[in-house]
Amino acid sequence: MKASVKRQWIEDLRSGDFPQGKHKLWYQKGVAGPKYYCCLWVLGERQCPDAPEGESADSLHGGRYQESLGEVLSDETSRKLGLTQADQTYLARMNDGGGDFEAIANWIEANVSEEADDE
Repeated sequence: MKASVKRQWIEDLRSGDFPQGKHKLWYQKGVAGPKYYCCLWVLGERQCPDAPEGESADSLHGGRYQESLGEVLSDETSRKLGLTQADQTYLARMNDGGGDFEAIANWIEANVSEEADDE
């Protein structure tokens, strides 16, 4: 993962700007309700806002509830971001198992490999 992408992801997780959700990349109650994020979609929304994971299954419950179509990033999005499948799986389990964004950011800092940004 590019160093700048990793750094931004960690900052976003610690910012408090992304309410944490579980079991979906994101979900929202109603059209104007708050949006809740898995740690993976905090990364995806910032870096790949047009990725298919950002599409909504908004027909659920008569449109009163929207959610992502998946629970993890697609292989294509993961490759683009430089996130291994093993790291993604671990982070999804950590997120859904009760790890808060601060603990997740700490794990990313220590364990997600990074490469230099292109000059």
